This record gives sequence, C-alpha cells and structure tokens, in this order.
Amino acid sequence: MEAAKAIEHKARDEAQIVINNAQHELQANIEKARMALREESVNIAVGLTQKILEEEFDDAKHQRLMDKLIKNFRTDDYQKS
Repeated sequence: MEAAKAIEHKARDEAQIVINNAQHELQANIEKARMALREESVNIAVGLTQKILEEEFDDAKHQRLMDKLIKNFRTDDYQKS
C-alpha cells in the first residue's frame, strides 16, 4: 500500500512539473507572438505613413517643412543659450 501511495505521489509531482513547464512555455510563446505582432504593426504603420507622405508632399512642400524645422531648431537652440 505504501509503495502504491509513493508511486502515486511521485506521479502527481511529475505531472505538476510537466504542467508548470508547459504553462511557462506557453507564456513565453504568447509573449513572443505579442512582440512579433507589435513589430509588424510598427512596420505597417511606418510603411503606410511613408506612402501617405510620399503622395502628399511634393518637393516644394518638403522644402518648406525642412526650412521651418531648421528655423525652429535654430530658434530653440538660441533660446537655450
């Protein structure tokens, strides 16, 4: 009887270890999938933004934006001094 209980107890312990390992592996895989999804979402957003900007910005608009950014940068830089 004692041997049977010991075997059963050992089997339960081993089963719990297997379950715990499976749960940890599942959580790791879920986190990997989330990270991959985030990365893919960022790539899609950047790609779409790039296409929109390419369509909406001609060279003149681009130059005006750059001039404005440079002017603001210089103004900010001057104010920090």
